[in-house]
Amino acid sequence: MILFTYIIAPSVEPLPLATQRLTKEWLAGCTLSDGEAMGTVISLEKKRECTQDKREADIRKQKLLAVRKIFRCTHCMSKCEKCGIPITVDNRPKIPAYRIPYTFCEGCAEEYVDYIDTLKGMGNKALYWHNDAWIKVWSTWIEHQGAVDSYMKSKEFERLLKELNPNPT
Repeated sequence: MILFTYIIAPSVEPLPLATQRLTKEWLAGCTLSDGEAMGTVISLEKKRECTQDKREADIRKQKLLAVRKIFRCTHCMSKCEKCGIPITVDNRPKIPAYRIPYTFCEGCAEEYVDYIDTLKGMGNKALYWHNDAWIKVWSTWIEHQGAVDSYMKSKEFERLLKELNPNPT
C-alpha cells in the first residue's frame, strides 16, 4: 500500500543543496523493487518499513553490546577483576581461593586480603598508605561489583538474555 509518493523528476531544476542532502539522507539504506527506477516514485510505506528495520537492527546491536560488555568486561576469568591485567600461572594469587571471592592477580589479591584485615582491625600499620581513602576505594569497588551482580540477576537482564538466545528451549 502506497500512502504517499515522492516524485523526483529529472526534467526539473536541481534541488537546493540543503534539500539534496535531506533527500539523500531520506533515501539512504532503502532499496527499490525490481524494475523501479530511482528517478520515479518512492513508496513511503517501503521507507517506513526500511526505517523500522534499521531501528530494530540498532536496538538488537545495543542489546548485544550490553550483554557483551557485562560478560567480557566484568566477569572475565582470564583477567584481574580489579586492575584488568591478564592472569597467568606466574601472577596467580598464592592465597587460598576461599578467602577471595573475586578473580584477582597476585598483587590485587594481597591488597584485598589487607583490606579485609584492615576492616577487622588487624591491618599492618607499616602500610601507612592504607588510609581512609584507600579503604573507600576498595569499598566502592566492592559495592560496584555488587551492583553489577544485582543487575545481572535482574528480571530485565534475564529477559534480555532470553531475547538474544538463538535457540530457546
